[in-house]
Amino acid sequence: MKTPNATVLLIDDEDRLLLGLAAMMRRAGYAAHTAVNGAQGLQLAREVHPDVIVCDVMMPPPDGFQLRQILAKDPVTASIPFIFLTARTGLVDKLRGIEGGADDYVTKPFDRAELLARVQAVLRRADLERGRGRAEAEAQMDKLRARMLESVSLEMQSPVAALLSSLRGVMVGRFGSEPQRLVEFVEAAMDSASRVESMVGDLVTLAALHGSERVPVRLAVSLDQDVLGPVEICLDHWRRFELRDVDLELSVEHGAVIQAQPGAFQRALFHLVDNAMKFSPEGGKVAVDVRANGVGGCMVDVVDEGPGIPKGERESVFECFHQGNHVLASRQPGLGVGLTIARALARSLGGDVTVLDSPRGCHMRLVIPPRATVESAA
Repeated sequence: MKTPNATVLLIDDEDRLLLGLAAMMRRAGYAAHTAVNGAQGLQLAREVHPDVIVCDVMMPPPDGFQLRQILAKDPVTASIPFIFLTARTGLVDKLRGIEGGADDYVTKPFDRAELLARVQAVLRRADLERGRGRAEAEAQMDKLRARMLESVSLEMQSPVAALLSSLRGVMVGRFGSEPQRLVEFVEAAMDSASRVESMVGDLVTLAALHGSERVPVRLAVSLDQDVLGPVEICLDHWRRFELRDVDLELSVEHGAVIQAQPGAFQRALFHLVDNAMKFSPEGGKVAVDVRANGVGGCMVDVVDEGPGIPKGERESVFECFHQGNHVLASRQPGLGVGLTIARALARSLGGDVTVLDSPRGCHMRLVIPPRATVESAA
């Protein structure tokens, strides 16, 4: 039984053997591509992306072992099943092939029916692995959807209830003699509406960053609106509503030219600063440094004096809807998508957000790579 429409790449520097193997594979119903050396095989593997590769070991560089190592370093070709074909029969050579990532090892001379059976067996295993992978991915998506619905519903309940309560107070209240009370009710309603707007904005931004396969358009980022604005909003929020005294030091490189998606960049920067404020102790300090990284790129460092993040948890904090276990995090509202947005923005532009080692607190770094030309927003 063969895998329908499967493609086989055959690599061998013996012309007669190569032609015979290709004819056998085609008679068996496979699409067969041939390469007479490792360099040609590497090019075809990247262009054709075959379902399985059958490759001789003893060839001019890159030989079979070297070719497998090169393919394993490329995420596009790393998962292609690989069968070594060689005259070497020693146990050491076989172990080297298996340890090098081969799915099977066939020695010359060989029975062609046996080789065909080996190819079919490898393809069946690959199909099973893909099936398991799809099932696991679907299970993970189901869990993510459940977490999203739970997180959104829980976080929305409080501000929506507060908003409606405040508006009802405005509607039924008599504030003729107490105008200050009217102002308080309106401010409470505005605060609740702002929280809902922020959550919805986060979800829309996250969906846009994850849902598009196109290369994002990079526009000029305004240092005043897209850097200073989010930092000032975050600081004002913490001083007005969280009632915690945290000192924020902002340093922006004069004349830096940044290119990104301004709206997503604003949200990413806001969440990096907000996260640092959240974990900072009373009277602590948060340092934000924004500087150029070539033309159009930037590097943003956000450092706080909080408890920090253990090395074993540094990747999990970027997971969608991750809330963390720290007692300070459990007291703060939010969907747990802020750091996810920051990393998604950076990676959509070829950069990243990482947690760096720090003698105290937490050190987050957002990197956006350079861009050769500068576009301006319409």
